[in-house]
Amino acid sequence: MNSQAALDDVERFLKDVANLRATKKDLSVTLKNPLADGIAYEIAKMADLLEKNNISSIIGADLKQEISKRESYLSYLKEALNFLHSTKKVSENLAEIPAKHIVNASKILEKISRDALLLRSERLIDPIAQVVVEKGHKHVDSLNKQRELLKGKISLTTTIKKDEVSQNLLVLIESGIFGIFSSKYRQAKKFYNKISCDRKFSKSQAAVNLKELEIWLSEIDKLNSNQKLQSLLGGRFDGLETKFEPYFGQCPHFLRHSLPLQIDEIPA
Repeated sequence: MNSQAALDDVERFLKDVANLRATKKDLSVTLKNPLADGIAYEIAKMADLLEKNNISSIIGADLKQEISKRESYLSYLKEALNFLHSTKKVSENLAEIPAKHIVNASKILEKISRDALLLRSERLIDPIAQVVVEKGHKHVDSLNKQRELLKGKISLTTTIKKDEVSQNLLVLIESGIFGIFSSKYRQAKKFYNKISCDRKFSKSQAAVNLKELEIWLSEIDKLNSNQKLQSLLGGRFDGLETKFEPYFGQCPHFLRHSLPLQIDEIPA
């Protein structure tokens, strides 16, 4: 991409048109006398200008239209040249990259969300990081699906402690025929009824539901204690509410491109 050279060509063209107009004026007078001195030179000069600038007509209106087009192109080239000069603030070597690579890189970037671009960091280039983030994504997705299933059985609008679930579950499991008369059993039943979506109490069903709830809460604890995932995501880690879409939603290979693109990575 040599915008300066193109700019010079357009400016040269405009000068040639001016010369062509002057030559035409001279010829209009000279051809009234075909035998006048210099007529061959004037015609040769006009022919050279016409051929060099690919001009098919020297009618005034046609020349004006052609000049207008070239001036618009000149304006565009000046704008492009100014832009290229400003890119030096971004990268000293950017101007050395072939134009087709810049265009292809732009097409790649168009497919990546702004959030994904903001997440690019050196930490994510490690192949192990990709595995950690992918596992974290699957874990959160699985827990959210389990949460939807539990909502039909357990009210999750209030905070439920896993220890309480485990203690009351154990009481229900170990209670025998006469266990219903114990204070612990009554407390376990009261605890379940408080969080249950069922209107009627069933000891066996309560045990099943509390067991599912216990497993779900245990997995949440594992997620919240995943230091590797939290270190990679930083402030974007938000437990079950963590949004992984910026990583995977717009660009499946985002993590592979978590560092600035190298020239040899850009498609030819």
